[in-house]
Amino acid sequence: MRLYLHPDNPQARSIAQLANALRDGALMCYPTDSTYAFGWLPNQKAPAERVARIRKLSGRHLYALACRDIKQASEFGKMDNRAFSILKAHTPGPYTFILPVTSALPKRLIDEKRRTIGIRIPQNNVVQALLATLEEPLMTSSLSLPASMNEFYSVDELCDEFEHQVDYFVDGGHVGYESTTLVDLTGTDVSIVRVGKGSVEHL
Repeated sequence: MRLYLHPDNPQARSIAQLANALRDGALMCYPTDSTYAFGWLPNQKAPAERVARIRKLSGRHLYALACRDIKQASEFGKMDNRAFSILKAHTPGPYTFILPVTSALPKRLIDEKRRTIGIRIPQNNVVQALLATLEEPLMTSSLSLPASMNEFYSVDELCDEFEHQVDYFVDGGHVGYESTTLVDLTGTDVSIVRVGKGSVEHL
């Protein structure tokens, strides 16, 4: 199903419909403040397995959590004063921050060797409205496929490519072409793993 949502003022009724579908185990493609992405709820195992099949991922792949704000993010990622200050200055925005996990994260979502989680706090209004309605974070994954590192940007392309594999296509308009900037905050120093849409000037 394709849902058209206003990028600035998403319709509450459609957001509620989408939230209920996610609670029932739906997998969606949705807009973020960087690119479109796969999204589902952390307690739903089936959509995660579907994403792994679509992307041909082997073993336990670590996905990121999209959170509403720093308070929610801190429930799942441990933050010292430095990490809190960096997230406060750069979120919401197009960043993924790697943090140590807390005990609130389900064990099946944790790599026991690394014990880290990617945290996103998107600025996109559609995502923020959905997160507010859900009152819980979203698991999120890029749309990169094994045959190509190119990603799909328009909802028309998404619908054509994943028509029989995804339950909801959330059309929130054009969101851009760059991935998030990936920042590792687990070490002594701030480590820029990937430069993307978010500025690294003051990190």
